[in-house]
Amino acid sequence: DNLVDANSKEEMRLRRRRDGLIQCPARVGDDAACACNAPAFADADLAKLISLPTFKRYLNSRIELMEQRVQEEMNEEMRQWRHKELERLQKLSEVQRKVEAAKHHIEEEVICLRCPRCRKVFFDFDGCMSLSCGNCPCYFCGYCMKDCGSDAHRCAASHGELFMPFLQFQEHHKERRGRYLQEYLGTLRPDVRKMLLKEMQGTLQGIIADDLHVRLMQEAC
Repeated sequence: DNLVDANSKEEMRLRRRRDGLIQCPARVGDDAACACNAPAFADADLAKLISLPTFKRYLNSRIELMEQRVQEEMNEEMRQWRHKELERLQKLSEVQRKVEAAKHHIEEEVICLRCPRCRKVFFDFDGCMSLSCGNCPCYFCGYCMKDCGSDAHRCAASHGELFMPFLQFQEHHKERRGRYLQEYLGTLRPDVRKMLLKEMQGTLQGIIADDLHVRLMQEAC
């Protein structure tokens, strides 16, 4: 038990050298003639030789080591993905880079419905056009998406009915997205705009009004 406890409490760098396993103490001796070459103890063998509390501490020590390695592998995968993405973007032409930037803007700022204060995306709608953010204390209008402070009923009522069926709410924001989209498209160069519309054909379908989608796709052809 003492050997297992001592090994399980070692610094992470020392445990990593032996994969968290327990080895014969003679294996690390200075005298090569006396050093033990036996493999590390199997978990099943340890379970028979030591007390249950000690075995649990040993397992927890190995789990901690494995979790750290998994996290390091995930970080390395993310680093490699970022490196590849950077290389991809660097190889893009000027037009392609502008298309990528425009696509990101549309996906984040035009398509998504966000709280006007904290910018949290929201999906829930219970029928009342006076909306409240679940992430911050903001109340905002379901028509114009304006931050109304602590009460949005007055602003919502100024635009129409306070309550709206969900399908009607969706149609309202299809029209709203369409207006913002056309305003933004008007700021882009014609070559960027055309390539962007081709790439976003599927994304925009069902997000903006059908007639506007048809017109924009005809423009992209």
